[in-house]
Amino acid sequence: MRVTFASDNTAEGSVSPAWFDFNATNWNVPFLANVIGVNDFLIDGNVAYTIVVGVDQAATAATEYDIIDPADVAVTNNDDDAAGFVVTPVQGLQTSESGATAAFTVRLASQPTADVTLALNSDTPGEGTIDKSSLIFTAADWNVNQTVTITGVDDGAGTTTNDTYNIVTGSAVSSDGSYSGLDPSDVAVTNKDNETSQIVINPLYPVADRGVTTESGGWVEFRIVLSRNVAPGTKAELPLATSDSTEGQFRVDGGGLTTSATLTFGSGGHAWNDDFVIRVEGQDDTDTADQLYQININDVIGDAGSGYFNQSVPEVYFVNRDNDGAPPLRPRKQS
Repeated sequence: MRVTFASDNTAEGSVSPAWFDFNATNWNVPFLANVIGVNDFLIDGNVAYTIVVGVDQAATAATEYDIIDPADVAVTNNDDDAAGFVVTPVQGLQTSESGATAAFTVRLASQPTADVTLALNSDTPGEGTIDKSSLIFTAADWNVNQTVTITGVDDGAGTTTNDTYNIVTGSAVSSDGSYSGLDPSDVAVTNKDNETSQIVINPLYPVADRGVTTESGGWVEFRIVLSRNVAPGTKAELPLATSDSTEGQFRVDGGGLTTSATLTFGSGGHAWNDDFVIRVEGQDDTDTADQLYQININDVIGDAGSGYFNQSVPEVYFVNRDNDGAPPLRPRKQS
């Protein structure tokens, strides 16, 4: 006797295998069919569907089973989608009065049913400006990151303080009720002064908002530049090293993967306003948990007269997401 299984709504769930044969030796052994939910990215609530169970008469020799109609199986595919904005990062960004830039990205957390418009503005244009005044997301590009670039402005005050400001995100405008009125987090920025010699790290991932790498090779970048030039004929050097090479290693300006490097600005190196790009890549291991690590940046070395010598530089913090979790349970009649 061949029993068949089919979903009446494959957009919500599927069943495997499509059929199973019972015979004289296994007729009293329970058979387990796997029902698997489908992710549709829409906020459509929990959706009921049915696994239709039948008998394939053409493949069933026992005619006494031809007239049997087995009970179907009712299933609910629980919705896991919610309206929201993914803003990355929301803190740790640095610009400078010399015009150093920073950037953040925005995308939606789920597919909208109508266009979603998000207004943006700097709350202190005298410290930093942005290249876009609004972002528009559609049902076709909702999950594509849109980049907003922030440019530092010289406030002309002649002071030596670093000033903080925010990129303000307005309330979303949309005919999709799930998104209308949503107000994502504003983005905090520090504008580094150019009357003093400072290291500008963008973004400076803090402990509370670590950059995310993955054991599957997921990576994240940050940039390092100076707030003003080194003294003529001198150089400033920044030694970098990972705190845990089994969790994260990095590349400098697209070079080879390494655990340590020295960045040189000035004589024999980058110009003071030419960013070093540091790409941090997660490393695979056999543990079964996310692991914390950082890129340590030691005090500046090089020439004592550079204007940067012996300056302390903060660490940049990361988390490496694990891919060695326990194997999932075998799915039963659920989704």
